[in-house]
Amino acid sequence: MTKIENSQMILYHLIHIWENKDNEIRGFGKKFIGYGLKQFEFSNYKKHNHHTNERKFREYKKELMESKLIHEIHTKNNKLGRPFYQITPLGVAYLVQNLKLGTKDLKNCFNITAYFYKNKIDFKLKESYEYYFKKSCQLVSGDQKYTTFQSIIGDDLEIDLTLDVEQYVHNYNDIQGYRKASHHIIGNMCWLLLQFDTIQKNASEWAKSVGNNKFISIRVSKEILKIGKKYGEDILKNILQLEAKRIEEIILQR
Repeated sequence: MTKIENSQMILYHLIHIWENKDNEIRGFGKKFIGYGLKQFEFSNYKKHNHHTNERKFREYKKELMESKLIHEIHTKNNKLGRPFYQITPLGVAYLVQNLKLGTKDLKNCFNITAYFYKNKIDFKLKESYEYYFKKSCQLVSGDQKYTTFQSIIGDDLEIDLTLDVEQYVHNYNDIQGYRKASHHIIGNMCWLLLQFDTIQKNASEWAKSVGNNKFISIRVSKEILKIGKKYGEDILKNILQLEAKRIEEIILQR
C-alpha cells in the first residue's frame, strides 16, 4: 500500500473503534475522555479488510501527529505507561474526504466531531444529514503547517461564495484547536441544513397554497436550526470585520 493508503487505514481504525467499550480512555478520577488505541493494538488488524499493524503505525505516527490528524493521550492508569492515540476532528475531515465510508462509520465520524464540540449537541446524524456532514468535512483543507477552514455563504452548494474563515496553525497541541475545528465542521453542517430546512418550509407552504396536501416536507431539528443560525451570524460578523479593516487600510493609504 502507498503512504496515503496506510495513513487512511490507521485513521479508519481510530474511527471504527469509537463507542466500543473495550477502547474507552479514562483519565483522573475515571473521567471519560473518548476512545482510542495504544500503539501495539494496531497489530490486531493485520488480517482486517482495512489491514494495518504496529510497525506501520510507528512509521506514520509522527507525520499524522504533526498534521494534527491524531493526538496522543497520556493517562496515569496506562499499562506500562503507554499512551493512547485518538483521531481528531481534522483527522475525521481528512478521512471523510478520502475514504468511502458506510453509514455506521459516518455516524462514528460525526460522534467524534461532536465529542470535541464545546457545547453538548442534542441531535444524531440521520441518513438524510449525511450528505451535509460530508460536504462540511470537504470545506476543511490543510497540510502539515496549517489547516484552512471554509464556510459557504448562501444556499447553493455549487455556486455560492466559499470564504476562508480561519486557519489553525500546527505548531502546538491544543484541545481548544480541536474544538475550533469541530465548531467549523458542525457549524457548516448546520448552516447547510438550515438552508435545506428553509427550502422545505417554502415548498410546503407553496404546496398548501395550490391545494397539494400530499407534499411531505422534511424538516430538521430545532437544535440544528439554532446552531446553523448562530454559525451564520458568526461568519457574517467575520466578513464585516474583514471588510471594515480593508476599507480602513484603503482610507489610510490616501
